[in-house]
Amino acid sequence: MYDKILRWYIEGGISRTKTEVGGTFTLDGDYSPDSVVLTDRIAGTGNPLTIDITADDISIFTDNPALPTGVKSKMWTTVEPNPIREGVTMRLNITGVPEQTTAQDLTVELRMKLV
Repeated sequence: MYDKILRWYIEGGISRTKTEVGGTFTLDGDYSPDSVVLTDRIAGTGNPLTIDITADDISIFTDNPALPTGVKSKMWTTVEPNPIREGVTMRLNITGVPEQTTAQDLTVELRMKLV
């Protein structure tokens, strides 16, 4: 069970890298990341689709989560469980995009537990 799930949704084709997409969240408590789920309605081909999530502009990942070519959904559980403090602003960045066929309708969920 998770205490908080942050969800970003980017409608349409994901064809270029972007920063601060899908809105921001300000944490209402101290949380520890548990997992990240990436889902596309239509999977891209070519390079993997990669994302980054930042806490006050600092990445929460050692290795950025990615959707391999042709894969529509993947859960990443290798997220560092470092605490993220109340009041921190969370943002989503798209850091790599498929090069042959664009991914469509991306949903990113960051699942967290109270510290």
